[in-house]
Amino acid sequence: MYVPADPTDGGLPIGCTYAIRAPSKSHRRRLMYYGLPVEYPPRSNSTGFDNYAKDCEAVPAEAKAVARVLAEGAVVAIMRGQQAIGPASLGMRSLLTVPSKEGRLRIYNVSQLPWFRMPSCALPLEHAENVFESPPPSPHASFSARLRPEIRTRLPSLGHLDGTAQVQTVARGDNPWLHDILLHVGDQTKHSVLLTAPFGKPNCNLAMEAVDTLRNNPGITHLVVDNWLFGRQGVSNELCISMAAFMEAKDSAPMEKKVRHKHVHRRL
Repeated sequence: MYVPADPTDGGLPIGCTYAIRAPSKSHRRRLMYYGLPVEYPPRSNSTGFDNYAKDCEAVPAEAKAVARVLAEGAVVAIMRGQQAIGPASLGMRSLLTVPSKEGRLRIYNVSQLPWFRMPSCALPLEHAENVFESPPPSPHASFSARLRPEIRTRLPSLGHLDGTAQVQTVARGDNPWLHDILLHVGDQTKHSVLLTAPFGKPNCNLAMEAVDTLRNNPGITHLVVDNWLFGRQGVSNELCISMAAFMEAKDSAPMEKKVRHKHVHRRL
């Protein structure tokens, strides 16, 4: 019997299902990111959202672009691809920022973590020993490891009072996009590690809800929705707000009178 690597009770029904009828070898895949995808408004689709993103001055969410704003101290919310399986968001429904006192405080305020719970951290698997003493592989953020003394001195916001930190080790094969972001952050800050915390309500996959969170929550400076990187200023312009109302409306006729920008209808 094959039991997938899910260290919580959430893995029990999956394991029981495998025990009754395991998938064929040709259909097996890792269950790390096997949850629900991002959901777009019912009156739109991914193409309509692409047009919306462009009018909101969003740019392609390439790893270098995301790493650049992170290195400048941004708090970036991520809603990309499929959800992670298990209790940790693992970079796909996450808040990311570089380890700093200000960044950690903003993550606390946005995610509403309890005071005793530290944000976890993510770093490339191959760099784990540069930050931790004898770190175990931890792709699901299942383990904590002891920080090296020099890292505790340079990055005091990274760990608990006892010198440990919950860690997600990111292998390129598991998440190439996040792995590249971490490497690019390391090129610019000398440390390829980020603080992480869950983003959004549990099981939230609504693209427009994520955009509204960016617009209304001052603790978040940027947002990634699938292949787009949004900034706070872009989602606050009048056209972006009008299009959001248009895309989320249930009844098209009343909303068409309210939306001022006629080209919105042509593009969607």
